[in-house]
Order: sequence, then structure tokens, then C-alpha cells
Amino acid sequence: MSPARSDAGHTTLSDDRHAALSDDRHTTRSAAVATQRACAWCGPALVLICLLGLAVFARFAPPPEPAAGPADIAAIFRESPTAIRIGMMLMVFGAALLGPFIAVISAHLRRIEGPRPTLTYLQLVLGACFIMEIIFPMMAVQTAAYRPERSDVVQQVLNDYGWLTFFGVASTAFVQMVIIGVVILQDTRPTPVFPRWSGYFNVWVGLAFTPGTVLVFFKSGPLAWTGLFIFWIPFAAFFAWLAIMTWLLLEAIAHETAEEGAPPAESGGVTPSPASSITSPPS
Repeated sequence: MSPARSDAGHTTLSDDRHAALSDDRHTTRSAAVATQRACAWCGPALVLICLLGLAVFARFAPPPEPAAGPADIAAIFRESPTAIRIGMMLMVFGAALLGPFIAVISAHLRRIEGPRPTLTYLQLVLGACFIMEIIFPMMAVQTAAYRPERSDVVQQVLNDYGWLTFFGVASTAFVQMVIIGVVILQDTRPTPVFPRWSGYFNVWVGLAFTPGTVLVFFKSGPLAWTGLFIFWIPFAAFFAWLAIMTWLLLEAIAHETAEEGAPPAESGGVTPSPASSITSPPS
């Protein structure tokens, strides 16, 4: 084989390898983008499933009055135990969808923090706690619906435990939202991952959860678990947070994808081929 044909064959093999690697990178990037979008859409799915479970099936929007007596509470669970079981099952399933949603938030917070994403990891841990703080209370209510023939007092205890823990453990969600807000506000790049106003919005959502810490002192009024500051405002804030963060995440994913697909600025928009990078031998 002549040297000319050998050089041509070597160049062809190099081009083929480069094309294969480029295709692999493109496939991997496309899969990652699709995964992040699916995780972001878990937010609206969570809203739909939880509303279906809590409001439509269980009819606990709002929950039973905290001032109700044992006989009244027991009667609720004896009247429609199957619907309550289905509602709580949907709530537990919906809570699991918060995991992918928090994961994709963490992925984009890490873009802001860089190589030492301490707050990102802390937000991820607190988000995992948030999921458990939905699942365990709903399973307590599920337990009350599981054997509705129990004594009235036992049913009241299970009902109290479920709603006290569901609304009363507000500290982890508060810290999580504040951390998300702080990281967003730390982003100083010309085109930030999330708009600056969303940092303040996350802090506000965290503050909306804090009244839950004092509900143990109230059985009626706006600070009871059926009241304005414990049920209605936190629920509205949480669902608004899911909707707005879904939109912002999809925007961040699209912007990151566009950045990764853009030609490098230093090459003048032209990516050199492997063949052009080979230095010609001196004549």
C-alpha cells in the first residue's frame, strides 16, 4: 500500500471515530435532557394526584375539624373508609413524585454553586425529609381508615397524629425553600440559571409554612389545621411553587441545552475537524 493511500485510510478512520463519539455524546445529552424534563413535569403531576386524593376521594380539603369529638371523627372514617383509603393511597404516591422534582432542582442549583455544592446537597437531604413528612402522616390517616370499627378515641388519636405531623412539621420545608432562594440569589452570571425574583419567591414560600409550628396551641380559628394560615395559605403557596418552579426548570433546561449545543466562541463558530488539526510536515 502506498503512503498516500495509508494516510487517506488513517484520516477516514479518524473521521469515523470522531463521528461515532459525537453521536454518542449527542445521544447521551438528549437522554439527560429528556430525563430532566420528565422530572420537572413531576411537579404538575404531583398537584393533580394529590388534589384528586385529598379533595376528591378523601374529601379532606380541609381535614376534619380539630375541635371535633371522638364520635364525630370516628363517624367520618366509618362513613366512607374505601374513599379515604384510595385518597391516602394517591397522596402517598403523589409524594413520591416530589423526589424527581427535587432532584432536577438540585441539578440546576449545582450549576450555580459550582464544584463545592454544599447548599445543593443540603437542599436535597431536606427535600427527602419533606417527602417522608407527607408519607408518614398520610399513612397514619390510612391506618384510621383501615379498621374503622376501632374505638372512637383510638380513631381520634390516629387522626390527630396524622394532621399534626402533616401540618406541624414545617421546619424542614422552611429551611429547604430558604436554601433554594439563597442559592438563586448567589448567581451572579449575566444570564442566571433562575431569575432573581424566584429567589425571593422561594423564601416567601418557606415563610408561608412556618405558622404550622404553632398549630398545637389551637383547635379553632386561622391557626388551627383547618384555618387560613395553616391549611389554605400553605397549600396555595406549595401548589404555586410547584407550578412556577416547573416553568422555571423547563426554561433552565432549554437554556442549558442551547448553551451546550452552541459552537465555541473562541473558534469563531466553526468547530475544527480532526483532519484540520493534524500539523502538516515541514516541506
